[in-house]
Amino acid sequence: MMKGAIIPVFTDPHRLGNAHRTMLQPQIGPLIAALLPADADIEIINDTWRDPDWNKTYDLVFLGCMHSDFDRARQIAHYFHASGALTVLGGNMATTFPDICAPYFDAVAIGDPEDIVPQIYADAQSGQLKKQYRSAG
Repeated sequence: MMKGAIIPVFTDPHRLGNAHRTMLQPQIGPLIAALLPADADIEIINDTWRDPDWNKTYDLVFLGCMHSDFDRARQIAHYFHASGALTVLGGNMATTFPDICAPYFDAVAIGDPEDIVPQIYADAQSGQLKKQYRSAG
């Protein structure tokens, strides 16, 4: 069983490095968790309300972000990758610009998560993570 985290990166439309709590935040964390096996050891971290615990280690980290928050997603991925985690980016940025995202993450999830997240998890668990996953939807 893999230990993982799902981190929807905070929304910062003004690109000032601050989480905006007045905006509607994406609810992708619970959706991604629901697509994983029931016995998956997964923590959902809402980056708008709290920073990730930098002392924790994970095997797999799912991140999602919009364009304005790409730098924050890269920073989080870099940190957890350095501690041994595989990192996966999804969301608007990954779907719109997968080639820009690819160098900074172990995998890029393009499109809707429903048909690719289970495969990403299975591939990561078996050591066969691909660089890109594309939704059929």
